[in-house]
Amino acid sequence: MSVLFLDLDGVLVTSSSRRAGGRNTSMDPAKVAMLDELVVEVGASIVVSSTWRSSHDMPGILLAQWPGIPLHQDWRTGHWADIAPDATNAFRGIEIADWLARHPEVSTYVVLDDETGFLPDQVANVVMTETDRGLEHQHIALLRHRLGGSSLTILR
Repeated sequence: MSVLFLDLDGVLVTSSSRRAGGRNTSMDPAKVAMLDELVVEVGASIVVSSTWRSSHDMPGILLAQWPGIPLHQDWRTGHWADIAPDATNAFRGIEIADWLARHPEVSTYVVLDDETGFLPDQVANVVMTETDRGLEHQHIALLRHRLGGSSLTILR
């Protein structure tokens, strides 16, 4: 099973998508379409690692803007303070490691994020976006390659 850990701010939600959509939770439809095509192609499930995961209406927000989102049944990571309260860094990485430990069926994973904070053994699985630009074609090519899709070809 393949999983994509998804941050939202700086990936699907950018300052321009917020302006265009009129809400802080407005995702860029073109970025959503690119990511949807990829996860369908490679058969990956989405796990929300964004701080947004704590919102009580997060599934509704996601489904309203990405109707076919392939959310994993256990669709969000836990919070680092509940997992490792003495941690001083790598918070996102701790949350992802905890989720993966509970899901041994996962054979391949990638993390799509615009911030750092990962464990050393996770770094090779991270695809970083730029906060202001969000998801772009070169990120899709890297994700596809790391999730076992077609060979790495960066389109411009």
